[in-house]
Amino acid sequence: MPLNFDKVCALAIDRTMFDRRLYTQAVDNGVDVRLSTRVVGLRRNGNEIEIKAISGGREHLFKTPLLIGADGVNSLTARFINIPRPEIKVRAFAAEVEMPNEEAGSVKLFLGRSISPGWFGWIIPLDEKQSRVGVGVFDNSAGPLHCFKMLIERYPELFKDMKIKKTTGGIIPVGLPQRVYGDNVMVVGDVACQTKPISGGGLYFGLLSAGHCASVAVESLKQNNFTGERLSAYQVLWEKNPGKEIIKGLSYRKMFNSFSDRQTESIFRSLNQPFVRSLAVRYGHIDSPSDLIGKVLGRGFDLASPGSIIG
Repeated sequence: MPLNFDKVCALAIDRTMFDRRLYTQAVDNGVDVRLSTRVVGLRRNGNEIEIKAISGGREHLFKTPLLIGADGVNSLTARFINIPRPEIKVRAFAAEVEMPNEEAGSVKLFLGRSISPGWFGWIIPLDEKQSRVGVGVFDNSAGPLHCFKMLIERYPELFKDMKIKKTTGGIIPVGLPQRVYGDNVMVVGDVACQTKPISGGGLYFGLLSAGHCASVAVESLKQNNFTGERLSAYQVLWEKNPGKEIIKGLSYRKMFNSFSDRQTESIFRSLNQPFVRSLAVRYGHIDSPSDLIGKVLGRGFDLASPGSIIG
């Protein structure tokens, strides 16, 4: 189902360069950055949090009245304040590759339970010669590396000249935590499932939520008030944006994962018509995909029984 836009809808980010830029900005603004340092323990001591860390084989102890945990899907901070683990974990495998891209401006997505059960595969061109290729796996029926190999085998004409430069893997947490704060503590990013349930992207939602977290932290520091009641303002802010989009995305993701491959194919055949493509071009937005889905459903399209759409 090809879609052609007359505007830039998404950008491929050099994550290493992006992280370096964030590091530089932090240092320039007075942040004391500790590299090669791993937090191994947290303990409450009165109105402060004691942080035990290891660096260069030596143990270090830090104290703070406000701890912000951005320590990923297996977060020590989340366990410390008893935030439940993510409802859903998508396992992903990806590679940066060299391969010819005749359509360097087009992203390709692949669906199917044998290729990427419950999720999707992708080719994201970086230029005419380089791409990012990967798959995600929603359940435990197959490993992501196995699915990656299946994708390559299924489409030999696309990957026949591919050379893998670098591989990576990880877990994408999906869900909506009931709480992202506690006394003296807030969490942000993957630990708080601030990712898109439809695509798995976490950068934009994470940055939005980090802004909310920072604004509440600043006010708490001004008031010298780090109680859970005060920090709960962060929960209210992020549940509005991007939380509402996450709730919609979870609903659509659940619906999509209930379909068989045959049903999914039937749906996309029904969607592949000029009127729907015009809706996609007009309302499609990478950071709020539920808007487009809502527009399509609102025009009389029944996912349970795909057929004609009322124009």
